[in-house]
Amino acid sequence: MVIARESHDVAVLAPWYVTGPQAVAIHRYLDPGFVAQFQADVSSAPQNNAHLFDWQSEDQVSATDTRLKLRRPVHRTFHMLAWEASCKMATAPAGYAAIAPEKIASAGFVLRDVSNATGFSPLGFQIVKGKPQGWAPIHCINADPDAARHVRSLSLVPRQATPSPGYTGEETYPLHPLSVMAGGRPHTLLYGYLPIGGGDYVPQAAPSSPTGAPTEELPWPFGLIGHPGGPPTTYVSDQQIVSGQIQPAMAAFLRLLLGRYQLADPTAWDPGNASAQANLQLIALLNTITFFPDPPTPLSGQALRTWAAGNALPGVSLGSVLQQWAEFTPQAAQPLSTFVQSNSPAKTLLSSLNEAYPTGGVALPTAYPLSDAPLSLLVVESAAKSLRDALSQRLAQATTVSTSALPAAKLTSGPNGSYVVQPFVRVIRPDGCEKVFWGPQSLPFAVAAMFDTDAARPALIEMPDLADAKKGLAKGATFSMPPNLADLANGMSTSSAISAFMSKGTPPSGGLGIGYICSFSLPAISICAMLSLSIILSLLNISLGWMAWVKICLPIPQQKSP
Repeated sequence: MVIARESHDVAVLAPWYVTGPQAVAIHRYLDPGFVAQFQADVSSAPQNNAHLFDWQSEDQVSATDTRLKLRRPVHRTFHMLAWEASCKMATAPAGYAAIAPEKIASAGFVLRDVSNATGFSPLGFQIVKGKPQGWAPIHCINADPDAARHVRSLSLVPRQATPSPGYTGEETYPLHPLSVMAGGRPHTLLYGYLPIGGGDYVPQAAPSSPTGAPTEELPWPFGLIGHPGGPPTTYVSDQQIVSGQIQPAMAAFLRLLLGRYQLADPTAWDPGNASAQANLQLIALLNTITFFPDPPTPLSGQALRTWAAGNALPGVSLGSVLQQWAEFTPQAAQPLSTFVQSNSPAKTLLSSLNEAYPTGGVALPTAYPLSDAPLSLLVVESAAKSLRDALSQRLAQATTVSTSALPAAKLTSGPNGSYVVQPFVRVIRPDGCEKVFWGPQSLPFAVAAMFDTDAARPALIEMPDLADAKKGLAKGATFSMPPNLADLANGMSTSSAISAFMSKGTPPSGGLGIGYICSFSLPAISICAMLSLSIILSLLNISLGWMAWVKICLPIPQQKSP
């Protein structure tokens, strides 16, 4: 395709049929054929269509916030954008004459975040070599969004230079030219689809963890709860286990170790396990904290520290105790040992800590390797600081691992997110150079949340009749079940077996010990889901009182037979 040269500057403005302050025409459509509907709307005297933008009075954030709230495709709603491109001529009014479509080398628009743009540059969504990087400030507003084109326009590289593979720059969306005659004058519309559905992306760099985040949820000396200004000026030596009773601060600390960092799992203590490498620093610190028996007379301060150091149980540290509790194997098998691993002392302790959360303490388990004698433990100032630092580093590592492939929402739903669209047009000058012209940005708008009740549209699902569940073969959803799961599922076919399993944890006996491929009737599954939902809604309505907003049933008029 040969692109004609253009010597005039180009203006990109709102189309002639737009009224009000918007610098763009935003059209809303409620079915998938929106492109053809848009083209028909703008080609049929849109300036005479008084109802073309009536939807804008419906889709607003609130009565006090008149920003448009654009629905997502999940609401079966689609939005088209339109601008008008014209040449800037001293002898013609703004918007005339229309630029010929063949003189437009390319056109598009950008979506920018202005949620916190008061006094600052808006944010543009950046892409580097085809990979999304997230939102970043736009410092050069009028530059070409394509980094390679911008560098060429500055003559920093030869005009014929081949850009590196993969697009780098601000994310853009295409605009297509459409010639329209209105009132005897030609107009060149630039239209495109506004993609606000989904929009999740995987950041190339995981967000860093806030410094000291674990210390904000643990009491002193393991955290800073109750000390918003920082650590106390004078450290108080806290006895964290007194005569076999775990104190609340130590209980919160152990709950974090055994639960969040999974030290109740034997594999977390195996240095050869790749997933356990992140716990090595914590484990090393835990191995320096030793147990000691109660002193013969009450001691405190430095005297207690001296007694604890001189009477430490040889070879028994907090780390070694937790490790052996995690690896503990009970002698007697529990009824569900075939299906569920028996609880170790570490898991039992974690259950007790969860029940006592957030302020209660629990008794120290006496299982091996500890004796029945009352034991104590204290955490000195240096150990407490090392533990706080290790927790912060461990949280940063865990956050990096858990978010490395976690999609981030591209657009913030609801009134807190505010966005604008801004168009641009590229033309080829008579000297063969490419130049970009920007149009004014739109007014800020918000994006509806997926579960926004004001944006949702009814979806009609035809349910089967009760008789349909007994028709034909069960050839709907099909599952492949391993032998042990098949035996459990097939064995719980009687009320007595279900009762024994739920009350005593006794699995059904027998079974063939072979796997099955089981198919279920889709009508039956749909009926079960509907009945289960009705039961759950009714039960929760007792405490939530939400039935008037959750479910409404209207009778379908039946046509009387003649």
